[in-house]
Amino acid sequence: MVVVDNFKFQIVSTEDDNKTPFKEWESKTNLETYVEVEPDAEYFLSVEMVQLSSTSLYCEYYVDGKSLGYFDAVPANRNLGHIIRGIFSRSNSTVTTMKALKFVKASFHSSNKEDRVGFGSEIGAGMGVIEMKVYQAIENGYKATGNEKSFASSFTTSSIDIEDGAFVTMKKNVRTGEGNKSVVTKTSNMNGVQMTYLKGPQLYTIPLHYCATLGLISVGILPKPPAWDYQRMIRPSKLTADEKQRVEKGITNVSQNERGKDVLELNDSDDSDNDDSDSDTKEDKSQQQRQQQKSKKLKLEHSG
Repeated sequence: MVVVDNFKFQIVSTEDDNKTPFKEWESKTNLETYVEVEPDAEYFLSVEMVQLSSTSLYCEYYVDGKSLGYFDAVPANRNLGHIIRGIFSRSNSTVTTMKALKFVKASFHSSNKEDRVGFGSEIGAGMGVIEMKVYQAIENGYKATGNEKSFASSFTTSSIDIEDGAFVTMKKNVRTGEGNKSVVTKTSNMNGVQMTYLKGPQLYTIPLHYCATLGLISVGILPKPPAWDYQRMIRPSKLTADEKQRVEKGITNVSQNERGKDVLELNDSDDSDNDDSDSDTKEDKSQQQRQQQKSKKLKLEHSG
C-alpha cells in the first residue's frame, strides 16, 4: 500500500471478495514500495481517496510503461471513494466491465543484437512497475449523458530488455497481461449533463514495483537465504544426496572457477562421517579419526 497526498494505491488479488492486497516491502534505500507476486495470479488496481483535494484531479494508470487507456476525473472537494481498476469497457451507456490483469511469465528481447538468450539462462531483467499518475484536471464544459459511445481498452504484455536490471533467472521474471475474471456493473440510462475535463500539469506519480520473490532478493529488497537455498533457487543442483547433506551443514564461501562454474566451499563437520559406522572397515574408522582431529575444506562445483 502506498499513500501519497490524496490516495491509497495498491495491488489486490481477485481470488476473494475482500480483494486481499499482495504482500508488500519497502526499500530502505529509496523508500519505494515493492510487491511480491507470482505468475498466473490475477489482480486489480485498488484506489481509495484518503484526503479531499481543493482542486479537481485527473488520474491515469500505467502498467509496465503502457497506459490502460482511460482516466478518472475527481471534482474538487469530492470523495472518489474506493474503486478497482483494470481493463475497462463500456457498452450501451449502461453496462461497464472491469477485467482483471494477470501476472504472467516474462518474455525477453535484447537491444544488443549480439546477445543470445537461451531458456533458463541468467540474464538481466528489470522490475515491473505499476503507476498512478495524478494531474490537475481542467474543466472543459458540460456534455449530455445517457448516450455515451461504447468503449473498450486493451492491454498487451511487454517483454523485458535483457540489458536492464538485476540478474534473475528467466523462469522467475513476471510481467502483466490480460486476466480472465471481470466485474460487471449495470446502471440506469439517465439523461443529464456532466462536466468534462482536460489533463493539466502533472502533480505526482504513485509507483508500485513488482517482481517474484527471487527478483526481490536479487535487488536487495529481501535478504538472501542461506547460500545452499539460494543456489537451489537460481539453478537446481545436480548434487548427490551425500553431497547435498554436506552442503546443508554449512557453506563458507561461493566462488567461480576459470570456466565460470560456481564452486562452493564447505565445512566438513566432525560428525558428518560418523553415520553407518558399523559397516566401516578398520581402515575407514582410522581415516575418520584422523579427519576428526582437524577440520578441512570441501569444494563442490555446481553443474547448474
